[in-house]
Amino acid sequence: MRWPILIGLLFGGGLFTALIVWYGAADILAGVVAIGWGILLVSLFRFAILVFDMLSWHVLLPREKRVPVRQLFWIRWVADSVNTLLPVARIGGEFLRALLLHRRGVAGAVAGASVMVDVTAGILTPFLKLARLMERFTSVQAWTSIIGGAAALDAAVIALYRQRRATTLCCFWRIVGWVAGTGEVWLILMLLGHPVSLTEAFVLESLGQAARSAGFMVPGGLGIQEGGFLLIGSHIGLTPELALSLSLIKRGRELIIGIPGLIAWQIAEGRGLWRRRDV
Repeated sequence: MRWPILIGLLFGGGLFTALIVWYGAADILAGVVAIGWGILLVSLFRFAILVFDMLSWHVLLPREKRVPVRQLFWIRWVADSVNTLLPVARIGGEFLRALLLHRRGVAGAVAGASVMVDVTAGILTPFLKLARLMERFTSVQAWTSIIGGAAALDAAVIALYRQRRATTLCCFWRIVGWVAGTGEVWLILMLLGHPVSLTEAFVLESLGQAARSAGFMVPGGLGIQEGGFLLIGSHIGLTPELALSLSLIKRGRELIIGIPGLIAWQIAEGRGLWRRRDV
C-alpha cells in the first residue's frame, strides 16, 4: 500500500495547492483568520458529534462486555484521529478500534463485529467475503489474531444483526451524528458571516463526505474535500474563497482534535509496553 498512498498524497497535495493558489491564498486565509477563536467552538462541537458516534457503537456491545463509556469515547476519539490525520485510507482507525476494545477484555470476534456493524449500519451484505478481503488487505497476522478469523467474524456480525433493537439504536445514533455534522457546517459558515439554511448545510456536509470517501486513497482526502466543497458550494451561492475557507477551517479543527488524540494514543501504547516489559 506504500506506493498507492504516496501517489495519492502527491496527487492530493498538488490539487490542494493548485486550488489554493488559483483562487487566491490571501483571500482564503483571510476567511480562515476571520473565524478567530470560533475555531475552538467548532472543535468542541466536533466532540459532541463524537459522543453520538460513540453511542452508536456502544449499543452494539453485549451488556456484560461493555467497557465504561469514558473509555469507549477515548477509543473513538483516537480512532477518529488516526483516520483523519494518518495515511490509512480511512480504515486504519477501525482496525485500531477493534484492537483497543479487545485489549479491554472484549472477545476478538465481538470487538471486530461491533466495529464492522457500526461502520456498515443499515447495510446488509455477505460479510464472510468482506471479512476475508480485510484479512488479505492487512497482510499482517494482527487482525486475524484479534478477530479469530473470517468465519468467526462473520458469525459474530450475523449475530449482531439479529439483535434488532441494538442495530436500530446504532442506526439512530448514526443519523443523529450525521445531522450534528450538518450543524458543524452551519456553525462555521455562520461564524464566517455567510449563514446558510440547514438544508444547504446538509447538502454540503453529505456530498462533501461522499467526495472525501470516494478519494479514500488520498490521505486525509487532501484536495478532494476542497474540490467537493468548491463544486457543491457553487450551486448554493458560496464563492470559491468561502468554500475553500470552510474546508480549511474543518481541517484546522481536525488538527486541534486529532493531534492530541494521536499523542494520547502513543502515551497509552508506551505505558502498555512498559507494563509488559515489567512482567
